[in-house]
Amino acid sequence: MRPAGRAAGNESLPRCAIVGVRDACVEVFSLRGTHAWPPKVQVYPLWPDQYSALTKGMGFPVTDVADAAAAVEAMIVRISKASSET
Repeated sequence: MRPAGRAAGNESLPRCAIVGVRDACVEVFSLRGTHAWPPKVQVYPLWPDQYSALTKGMGFPVTDVADAAAAVEAMIVRISKASSET
């Protein structure tokens, strides 16, 4: 059971903080006017090899760009749904 006020999937942050992040994202995307919120993560053809090489050189634990993109996509989904979570 999570503490009251915590959003599902975001146990490390209070729900109000995630809602604040969502509101900030919506505002930034609206002001920029180049992409809709929530964005869709797109992996370009040249990224897999470049990402893998870069992350291995840095010791980053996620060396597959598809895995990284999926994690970012999941985070975006959690943020975009924050206002409706109870």
